[in-house]
Formats: sequence, C-alpha cells, structure tokens
Amino acid sequence: MASVASNILLSGAVASGAVASGAAASGARRLGAFVLCAAILTFSDPLLAARNQCGKIYEPALPGYEFTGGVDRWGERALVLPDGEGRKVSKIYINSLPVFDTTDPKESNALYRWINRIHIGTRTHVISDLLLFHEGERVDNQLIQETERLLRDQKFLADAEIRVVNECGDDVELEVVTREVWTLTPEVSFKTSGGDNASSIALGDSNFLGTGKNLKFSFKKDSERDIFFVHYKDTNVFGEHYLLRTHYEDNSDGYHYLAQFGKPFYAMDVRQSWLVSAEKNARSISFYDYGDTVSSIKEDSQNYSVYYGVSDGLVDGHAERWLFGVAYNDRQFRPDPGEPLPPVVTSDITLFYPFIEYQNIEDQYKVGFNINQIQRLEDIYTGESLRSRFGISTEDATRLVFEGEWRDTFLSRRKQLLQANVTWSGNWNFDANELEETFVVGRLDYHRGQTDNRSLVLSMSGQLLEKPFPHQQLLLGGSNGLRGYDSRYLSGDAALLLSAEERLFTDWEPFGLFNVGFAAFADVGRTWNRQNLPVAEEDWKFDVGFGLRLIPSKADKGQVIHIDVAFPVGDSAVGSSPQFIAELKQSL
Repeated sequence: MASVASNILLSGAVASGAVASGAAASGARRLGAFVLCAAILTFSDPLLAARNQCGKIYEPALPGYEFTGGVDRWGERALVLPDGEGRKVSKIYINSLPVFDTTDPKESNALYRWINRIHIGTRTHVISDLLLFHEGERVDNQLIQETERLLRDQKFLADAEIRVVNECGDDVELEVVTREVWTLTPEVSFKTSGGDNASSIALGDSNFLGTGKNLKFSFKKDSERDIFFVHYKDTNVFGEHYLLRTHYEDNSDGYHYLAQFGKPFYAMDVRQSWLVSAEKNARSISFYDYGDTVSSIKEDSQNYSVYYGVSDGLVDGHAERWLFGVAYNDRQFRPDPGEPLPPVVTSDITLFYPFIEYQNIEDQYKVGFNINQIQRLEDIYTGESLRSRFGISTEDATRLVFEGEWRDTFLSRRKQLLQANVTWSGNWNFDANELEETFVVGRLDYHRGQTDNRSLVLSMSGQLLEKPFPHQQLLLGGSNGLRGYDSRYLSGDAALLLSAEERLFTDWEPFGLFNVGFAAFADVGRTWNRQNLPVAEEDWKFDVGFGLRLIPSKADKGQVIHIDVAFPVGDSAVGSSPQFIAELKQSL
C-alpha cells in the first residue's frame, strides 16, 4: 500500500513539473491533493483494523434474554471479564427488558402488550445509581458480581446481569440487563396454616412511579389481631445509598411505629456506616398450650438506638467492621383486659447501654438457580460470616446484653450444598448471676441434587430458650414447621425439628405468570419443658405430606406460594387431623 502511495505521489510531482510556470498556484493545489491521498492510503489499513476491533456496534439484549442461560444450576459460571484482569469502563448501557416478552408466542397477546404499555418502567437513573462503578472507572470481576447481587436484591427487578458488549484494548463497554416486574399490586389474600386463618387486603408498589421506592397500605386479619399499616422504604435516598424506612401500624390490640434513617454497609468495600432508629410497640402476647390460648398479657415497648460503623473495606477477601453505638430498650407489662393472666406476671425491664459490634464477612458467593427459587438467578452465600454485639446496662440491674449470628458453608460443589446458621440473643444478669431470656437458634441445611430438575433437601433446626420470662415459649405446629398439626400445637423452652423434602422444579409457566414446582415432605419434631412452664410435654410427632409451589414470575420477587396437604403419622390426638396449608413465604 505504501509503494502504491509513493508511485501516486511521484506521478503527481512529474505532472506538476509539466505544467506551465503561469499555473504554479494550480499545481500547488494539485500537489496538496496528492499528498492527502497518499496519507489516507498509507494509514487506511490500521484505521480499518482499529474500527473492526473497537467500533463494534452495540447490540442490546433482546426481550427474550435468558438470564439463566450461561449459569450452571449449582453456581458454576464464566467470569464476566474472561482474563480476570481489571478493565476501564468506557461506556455503560442500561437495558431494562419489559415485563412480558411479546416476541414469545406464549406471551404475545393483546393483554400482555397492553400491560407492557401501561407499566411504569424503572427510571434509568434508578438503575445507574445502584451501580458500584461508573464510566471512566476501573472494574474487576468482584465489583461486577457484587453489583449484580445488589441489583438482584431489589424487589422491583426480576433478574439482573452485567455483560461485556465491546472490548478495545484495556477498555470495555458493559451492558446492565434487567427484567422488569409488575409492582403495583392490589392484593386480596387468604392464608390457612395449621387451623389458623388469615386474610388481607392491600395495595402496594415496590417501584413507586419507577423510582425504586416501596410504598404499601394493608389491612390484615389473623388469629391474634386485626392490623392496618402503612409502610414506606427507600434504600437509595438521593441516589447515595441512604436508607429511609417508616412504618405505621394501628392494631386491634395496640400499635407499632418505626422510623429509621442512615447509611448502611451496602457493599463489601464501604468504609463507613451509621443508623438512627426509633420504635414503639404495644401488643398482646398470648401463651399457648396445644394451640389454645391459656393466658395473655399486654406489653408496651420502646426501642431507640444509634450507631456509627467503620471498616477498612474489602481486604484479602474479607470485610471487617466495627460498630459503636448506644441503645435504649424499655418494656412494661400489664394485664390484658378480659384475658387470664399467666401464673407469674413478668417484671418490667429497662436496658440503656453503650455497645460495640464486630462483623467479619467473607466475600464468597455463587450464582445458581433452582435451589430455593424456581427459574430465577439466586445469589448463594458460600463463605463464613460472624456478627457479635456486646453492651453493658446498669439501669434496674447490671446486665451484659449480647446478640449475634454466625453462618458458614461446609460444602459447596456441584449438586451438593451444606450450610449452617446460628443466631443468639440474651442478657447476663450480674446481680442474680444468671442468664435471662436467652434465645439460641441453630439450623443446618443440606441440598443434594439428584437430576437436573430434582433435589433432596434435609434440614435440622433447634431452638433453646434459657430463663424465659413467664410469657415466653417456643412453638411447633402447622405454621411453625410441623406441618401435619395445628398451629402452636407443641410448646416448651426447647425444640427440635427435622425435615426431609423432595423438590421437583419444572419449566412450566402457566400463562407466563407462574413458575411451578412440587414437593413431597416428612417432618419430625418435639419440644421439651425443662423449666416447668405451665404446658404439657409431648413425645416426638411425625407428619408427611405433599405440596405445590408457585412463584409469580411477573410480580414482586421474594414471594413463594406454598400450598400443602399434611397428615400426622400414628397420632389421633386432638389437633392432629390432616392439615391444609396455604401461605406466602420468601423461599421454597
């Protein structure tokens, strides 16, 4: 190419020399044109090559984009940046896919097209404000994956994924692909569980006017109280990850008010956090025996707290955090008019204490599906974390106030997942030299994949209540894990529950509205009365059953409809007849 340009340039020079001297200006113009032509021809090859490499036209993900397509069910997934090195983000595209994929014949009808048209989509800045990186900044796989988790944690997004759409040397262009869900939901629901019925009428929007704000009004009636509440939550105030949460609740037996404002540790590398919280509550607390109310008292409580947290960020795959704060907790107890009192009425208790909290979180996650959801990406925590808080109160007695949580994943590989979780809270009374209302809960879950669409899940959970107040107890029954019995059928101060559940995941999506699964299960559990609570103690109870699982695929996330039929085994006692259970949970 260079030799051709030289020949052209030489020819141009010869031609100019042949022109009469009176046309010198015209010859000079010709010479300039030949020089420009030569330059273009000389550099055209590398320019074209650069365009082929860096000038790729952006092709957005289509409405039928399959979020689980590049993900193994058990968490094996290719890295977003294949070479594992950090890159500079030159461009970010936000691509919000519609609620219904009308390019799919199953969802291509007038009704679904109309819903897509009237749906108020998430505003682009709402998505971009959630990102942990911006154009011009460097990213790595850790930051991209954490941003995906943050997006998938939003109730108003069905799924989210970040992918590379163009590379140019050290620069990358990224596409943030999300799928919308229908968030404005008038709700009329009925729940029955272990003989208890509950109904509710609600109107809520987890993406109010496309802003990501959560607003809900609800009236609910259950076996314990009538509830009317208004709830508002914004996890990204001013687009700066500030948290604002308010809750107003007017109940037939009292009230519940909550207000919180602060800036949490919203990502692993965040260095500071703070929160101010105020809560007031008035309610009736019932004591049960074989599912029947045997006594009741009134509790009025106030809780106020403030803390400030610091961290060095993400270091060697861990985030260590220290929180320093002050908390005030006051609880007063009185008779519940018209209800029998417990044998001993709980004494009032006031706690006012400074506290310190330590957190250590391992940054270890996998992305899978068909684990605790159906046909949706799930962020599976596979690391170890610890949270532990201590404080000293010297109000009506000197007490060490403590609480915490520990969780770990012992096994995480293809078709196997073994996880443990322990939480605890309570007081040590130095004056009485004993524990008070100390509550410990432990859980162990094992998932064993059998085929591409079946899993066996084994679970064991234990609860321990040490030195409870007279109104406190642990319960097992239809709404507490022992599905073949009435709600709150067994009670005591220690409980153990074991469950085995066979889960079948399908790709059946009736009318494009629900992901469908099935389950067969067996439960065994019992409670112990170690501290002479005024309840009967029963031996082990068994049940078996089967159920249907429905996950709305086009509505708010975090809702799994459980419809179960459970049968007690070898027991003809009152409260042990077959149970029909229909309830809403957050996972399978």
